Amino acid sequence: MSPAGHRSYSFRTFGIRENKMNIPSSQSGHWTDDELLAFHYGVGPSGEHLEGCADCQTRLAAMQLNRERIEGAASLADAVSLEFLAAQRRSIYQSTEKPVRWWSAVPVRRWAAGMATAGILGGSVAVYEHNRQVQLIQERIADARLAQEVTMMADDTGSPAVAPLEGLFE
Repeated sequence: MSPAGHRSYSFRTFGIRENKMNIPSSQSGHWTDDELLAFHYGVGPSGEHLEGCADCQTRLAAMQLNRERIEGAASLADAVSLEFLAAQRRSIYQSTEKPVRWWSAVPVRRWAAGMATAGILGGSVAVYEHNRQVQLIQERIADARLAQEVTMMADDTGSPAVAPLEGLFE
C-alpha cells in the first residue's frame, strides 16, 4: 500500500520501463507513474488528487498521448489498403463470370491415378498369364519328349553287340 492508503503498482506489472517522470509520491505529494497508469486503467486510486494537480494531469495526458501514438502506429501497420481489397474483389468476380466447362467438374487427378493403377495391374496380370502359358507349353513339350524317349527305349531291342547273347536265351 502507498502512504495515501492506495495500492501500489509497479512498472513491471504493466510492462513499462521506469523513466525520469516517476516522482516519489512520499516526497512530492504527486502520484507516481505507477499510480497514474493504474488510474488510467481504472484499477488505481481515486481521481481526487488528479483533479486538482496540473502536473499530474500533464503527465497522465503525456502517457495517454504516447499510448495512442503506439496504438495508431500498430493499426496502420496491420491495415489493408482499399485498393488491395478492390483488386481482390474484381479478381473474384472475374473468376465467377468465366464459363464452367463440363470437364472441370470431373476430378481428373483422382481418375487419372485410378486408371493408371488399374492399367498397371491389368498389364501385370497379362504379362504373368502370357509367361505362364509359355511355361506350360514348354512343360508339355518336355513331357512329350520324355514319353517319346521312353517309348523308343522300350521298343529298342538292344544294340547289335548284344544280339548274340539274346539269341542264347530264345
